[in-house]
Formats: sequence, C-alpha cells, structure tokens
Amino acid sequence: EILFPGGHILEINAVLAMQGLKVQEEDRSDYNSYSQALPQINLTWKWPLLVKSSFHNLIFTPLVGTSLAGNKKHYDVFENTFDEVNISNVFSNNRSISPYNVESGKRIFYGFHLDGYNASKNIYHLALGESVELTEPRTRLDCSGLKYKRSNLVGALDIFFNSNLTFSSSASYSRKHSKCTQIEAGINYSNAIFSTHIMWFKGKQCLYNPFKVKQDKVDESKAQKKYKGISFNTSYRINPRTKISGGLILGNRSDAINQTDKADSGKLKLLKYGAALHFENECAKVSVRYDRINKRGGDLRPDGIFRVVIHLKKFG
Repeated sequence: EILFPGGHILEINAVLAMQGLKVQEEDRSDYNSYSQALPQINLTWKWPLLVKSSFHNLIFTPLVGTSLAGNKKHYDVFENTFDEVNISNVFSNNRSISPYNVESGKRIFYGFHLDGYNASKNIYHLALGESVELTEPRTRLDCSGLKYKRSNLVGALDIFFNSNLTFSSSASYSRKHSKCTQIEAGINYSNAIFSTHIMWFKGKQCLYNPFKVKQDKVDESKAQKKYKGISFNTSYRINPRTKISGGLILGNRSDAINQTDKADSGKLKLLKYGAALHFENECAKVSVRYDRINKRGGDLRPDGIFRVVIHLKKFG
C-alpha cells in the first residue's frame, strides 16, 4: 500500500497460485488431467475525502481497480460459471467462490464507499459498485450477475442506531431486467451477554454442481431457482467461558430441477434448525453442534448433522 500526497492510496499485490488435477477412470471423463500456474496482479486506487457539515461529517471514498490474470484453459471443481457477484467481492481481487483460486481473465471495478459520522460515532455505511470484463467473459447464468461484460450493480447499506442495534442490507441490481435479482435485509442486536439476528432474503440462486464441467452448455431454466425466506440466529453467554447458540431458516423449496410441489412452492417451510454449545479457555475452544436439514424431493430425506470441533490454542 502506497500513500501519495493529497491522500491518494494505491494498493498493489501479486498472487501466484498453482493447481493440478489427475484423472484416472476406466470410462471417459469430462475432466482432463492438467497442471498450471496462475499468476495475477491487482491494482486499486482510493481517495478518502472528508466532507464536513453542520449535521454530521462523512468520508466519501471513490475507488477504481483492476485485476489482471491469464485466461484459464481448464475448469476445476472449485470454480465454475455459477460464481456470483455481490458487495463482498465486486471490489475484491477474487470473485471465485473458493479462496484457493485465482480469478481468470482481466477486469476493472469501480465504485465508492460512504461513511457518515456524528462526532466519532459511525452512523451509516453505504457502498456501491460494479465491474467490467476486459476479456471475453465466460458463459455464465443470468442470476449470477456476471452474464454480461458489465456486471450487476451491487450495493450495501448499514445503519448503526447505537452500539448494540444495527440494520444491514445488500442488493444486486440488473440493468438488463431493471430490477433487483437479489436482496437481503436484517436487524442485529448484540451486547456482552446476548445477541440476535433476523434477516429476510429473496432472489435467484445458481444451482452449483461442482462435478459438472461443461457448464457453458447448461440450460438456465434447469440451473437456477427463485428463493425467499427468513433466518433467525441468537446466542447467550452463560459465563465468560461458555456460550449457547441456536438458529433456524424458513424458506421455499421450489427449484427448477424438482418441482413436484409447484402449488406449494411459494410457502415458507422450516428448512434448517440447530443449536450449539461453545466453551473456551486459555488452551482450547470446543464447540458441540447439532443441525437438522429438511431436505425433500426425489431421494433426498431430512438429515441430521452432529459436530464436535476442538481448536487448540497452545500446548502445555
């Protein structure tokens, strides 16, 4: 990161990822064995500007960046045409759903962040941006927001009512269809002992099959679904070392692959619920969790998952 006179900031980083795939099957596979090195260089310019007013102060930060990498010759199980653009990755060097990949191709991204302050207290945060492919984009689904050279316009708005209560929202807007294809909004309350989060969501989702390679020939009507629902999560700290948490998700189960229950596809149903016990001391973190996922349709049946996770901080 380089700071220039006038407050201009230039961020520079380079990445080199190496990956390979070895296929051994009696029948012909969609995959081919390969190995490759994937270099990438990223440049981002930012210019935070302080604007003072009689009501509050705000920091307006425009930014422009570029991500430059070679085009991949192969698909792999971690990256596919169903990667989605959202506010967390439109300003990022990598849009892949996997943190282990380097994004292929060349693109620029631009937008701004806006933070409002009352004295030293942050009262809101607004972000807006999009990206443009500089190389021929891979065939992608419409619901990904990346089907065309210019991505969907994505944004996020957070309002901080006080140190405990926050409203958060994000959306992806398609100029092609003149509507939001994805939207989320929620309220979060937290203090030293108790926290709860409620979020409403709606949009279109790409159905991801990590073992299907020829995604450029996919039928969009069978590879994406509409979704909507609400999630609820809460936690309570029993003592400084012990905490319990739980949550549930209500949503629709309709999709383009299994629509045996079309008349009921718009109703919200209990999709997932679970609870956990967390313990922590100077040496380790221990979590015991149970989740119930109500999968239905075809050969799918409700499934329960029990996990015990032990994280050792130090030995001795």
